[in-house]
Amino acid sequence: MKFVLATNNEHKILEIKRILQPFGINVISAKEANLDLSEIEETGLTFEENARMVDKFLHKGENVAVISSCGEN
Repeated sequence: MKFVLATNNEHKILEIKRILQPFGINVISAKEANLDLSEIEETGLTFEENARMVDKFLHKGENVAVISSCGEN
């Protein structure tokens, strides 16, 4: 199974790849999927609303499951 991780945070990407690899889950960053997260205007009032916006954007661009991150810090 392949997932796109909806974050540009390199530490989060490495951590989630390390956690999911033993389960045979292939995680790639949005950058590795050639998806530009900077095109998304995060206008939500909460991290969760912004994560949902990112999900919708990525689902249009890539036919894979998406893992969102509620907050980039």
